Amino acid sequence: MGKALSSPGKRLERDMTAAETEEHVTSSELIPEYAPKVAFVAEVAAAGSRLAQFSIEFTNDRPGRIRQAAAILEEHKVNILTGSHESFRWTFFADLSQSDANIAQLGQELRTLPDVKKVQTQDGLNGVIVDALHHPLMIGKHRAVLFRLDTIVSMLSRPREIFGADGALGKVLLHQMGRAGGQSSLKAFSETFGKSRTREQLSNIMNMYAAGGWGVFKLMEVDFDRGVAVVQAFDNFECITHRDEGGESYSQYVRGDLAGMFSEVFDMRVDAVETHCVVQGAPFCRFEIAPAAEGST
Repeated sequence: MGKALSSPGKRLERDMTAAETEEHVTSSELIPEYAPKVAFVAEVAAAGSRLAQFSIEFTNDRPGRIRQAAAILEEHKVNILTGSHESFRWTFFADLSQSDANIAQLGQELRTLPDVKKVQTQDGLNGVIVDALHHPLMIGKHRAVLFRLDTIVSMLSRPREIFGADGALGKVLLHQMGRAGGQSSLKAFSETFGKSRTREQLSNIMNMYAAGGWGVFKLMEVDFDRGVAVVQAFDNFECITHRDEGGESYSQYVRGDLAGMFSEVFDMRVDAVETHCVVQGAPFCRFEIAPAAEGST
């Protein structure tokens, strides 16, 4: 069992540290250990640059197979840019501007390696290249969809705009969308490592928010017996573009997601209340999760 919280029915309270209450503190000061991660989607260079994409499929996962392929590229002065690799595949963008070989020659030479099964390539267009060799996008065994922050924020803003000045109906809709998403995501995670291990893996479940670009979500307190928890979200994508605008706590979709997710974790219906929000000037968004009141939505 995790750390116990205050008695049921009372608002959960926690004394914030000086760093957390500092008016001008930034997320990077509170979570300096995190570095940006570039999604493997596209690469843009100066006009005229010879960009290319390589996708190398290996016959095995023997250590050293990527090093051998990289040695060929190094020999021909190929600058490897962004990319990703799995057990049997290495895919990446590269700049061939200084290379003494063209993409066809490089592909042919890579195919001579004993551990290489298949090599796919594509040329960029005047300094721009977009991944056209992979589909669908996957998270584990589940298909995924990638959105830019401006796109998803615009999507989530529309229900508030459509349903009146205060956006009450829009907020309910966003909350229910989030709740459904949180439940679905937790069920998918449980399929991966087993439902019996859900509570054991809760810290990794929270890390999925940062891995997916939602923000850095920290589980501050949890009590499995009572179905209560406290989560602090730094750089919460739903609220960060409205930082310091003032007014009420802004999050509806994310708090719904947390409510749905923790309902599955606790095996009871719970709600999430946002008690601190970056919109109000707080350095993070703080959510208190507790059993839902009868008849709540």
